[in-house]
Amino acid sequence: MSNNKITGRIPSGLGNAAKLREIDLSRNLMVGEIPKELGKLKLLFNLKLNNNNLSGKVPTELGMLSELQEVDLSTNKLSGPPEQLEQCSKLLKLNLRNNRFSGNVPLQIGNLQSLENLDISENVLTGQLPLELGHLSKLEIFNISHNNFSGSIPPTFKEMISLTSVDMSYNQLEGSLPANKAFFEASVGNNKGLCGNNSIHGKGSLEKILSDDGKAMELEWGKRVKVVTGLANAISYMHHECCPCIVHRDISSKNVLLDEEYEAHLSDFGSARTVDPYSSNWTSFAGTFGYAAPEVRHVQLRVLTLEVIMGNHPRDLISSLPLRSSSSSPAVHHQILFRNVMDQRLSPPRNQIANQVVSIANTAFACLQANPQSRPTMKQVSDKLAASSPSLSVPLDLITLQQLFDPPTWTSCSHS
Repeated sequence: MSNNKITGRIPSGLGNAAKLREIDLSRNLMVGEIPKELGKLKLLFNLKLNNNNLSGKVPTELGMLSELQEVDLSTNKLSGPPEQLEQCSKLLKLNLRNNRFSGNVPLQIGNLQSLENLDISENVLTGQLPLELGHLSKLEIFNISHNNFSGSIPPTFKEMISLTSVDMSYNQLEGSLPANKAFFEASVGNNKGLCGNNSIHGKGSLEKILSDDGKAMELEWGKRVKVVTGLANAISYMHHECCPCIVHRDISSKNVLLDEEYEAHLSDFGSARTVDPYSSNWTSFAGTFGYAAPEVRHVQLRVLTLEVIMGNHPRDLISSLPLRSSSSSPAVHHQILFRNVMDQRLSPPRNQIANQVVSIANTAFACLQANPQSRPTMKQVSDKLAASSPSLSVPLDLITLQQLFDPPTWTSCSHS
């Protein structure tokens, strides 16, 4: 019944249609309040009342509808945000845009763990953004623009790993943006105290730093060791400490952000998904099938590690390397010196830093082993890089790629 010229009030008798699963009265001329009797529709999963002239408060009874997946009340004259949404555990989309809602954002919205789309823009909401919103790990679209929010963005917002679109413009926010790519690309205009996407926030992406000669030279070997070690720890944590584990499907230099201390922050979790460790490695990613097997993260880590060492993408080097399953390898790899593929913009590393760089390179090549059982786990990689690196038995200037490519002995344990 949407897109008509229906006038009058929403009949309270609709609440007696016990088997009703969807109500779409959007884009009409309806007035009055939303009847609380709609809270009796226990099977209702879709409620669209947007683009009418409805007024008053949203009845708290709607918050008890456990089957609701989409609620669109946008473009009305409603006031007082719904304060009891705990039972709407299946809610995917909540659109309250362009109303007269005021006061603080209800903390209960942070409990809607299935929520993927939240739009509360164009209201008169005030106060600080609640920490609880940072618990919305599946949220992809987040719009709070054109309100009167103040204060800093809660630190929990960096944990919103699925965000792809953020609009925080036209508020009174201040402080820095979370280390999350979605916030770096967010619309944040007209927040006088907020460090927006036109301001320098940290050092920027690893990709941009490596592509700039001056910035790349500032990223000396000690800092590069710090970057790779930090990333290995982060990936190991996502894969071994999180339950279910988190698989980031685009671990690349463009999604690695460095702060002022050259600490690495992994951003852009838009394609990341949690994976049930007891299920198949095949899982759905944004409508397509994505492979979440261990091979994926080994490929990502080896490429990123070699890119940090070489200063550019290692596609040519990787494509030329032999597989360890081969009976023999081309003699050319015995002759190529490691120092000749390292970033030539920097002076060669020395002493303990040289030991660490070689250890990192050896680890990256270990991830190239053709046999998955010969590769280290992400936990082993993290532990190896965190440990003190042994002194080089051969001077750095004499180490060849073949020596790095020879597999190290890894502690025996299950591989992941």
